[in-house]
Amino acid sequence: MRSRLEFRELVIDVNERRTYKAGKEVELTHTEFDLLTFLASNAGKVLSREKILNSIWGYEYPIETRVIDVHIRNLRRKIESQPSRPYYILAVPGIGYRFTNADRFCFCDRCRSGFAADRGIELATLRETRRGSRHRPGAVQPIKPGRE
Repeated sequence: MRSRLEFRELVIDVNERRTYKAGKEVELTHTEFDLLTFLASNAGKVLSREKILNSIWGYEYPIETRVIDVHIRNLRRKIESQPSRPYYILAVPGIGYRFTNADRFCFCDRCRSGFAADRGIELATLRETRRGSRHRPGAVQPIKPGRE
């Protein structure tokens, strides 16, 4: 595992057990840090609640898988700009969670401004996407000519 994981404005220093959001340190509990590191080190992969549970708490730890949801909610409050519309930790209904893949960017209306700001690009120069499209990191949905 790498000693430093970087995703947009989120930096996880595994060796020092520190997390930074937009350059400011984020206070995480021991379990939150382990959970975040596990998810981030598996970025882009769908992880079941059971796999997360076994990796963070161990096989013999008698715990409900819904406790993971509570920790995820707490993590989102601390690392997400909009916890109700997460960018980093995404739910996969019926399975578990997926941490965003840092190499992929979404061009939906919600993400375009962040993408452009990160690169100093004017929004008008970005390729238009279908209005009202659902947020899907990495999904590019161009508008057909003559349709808006």
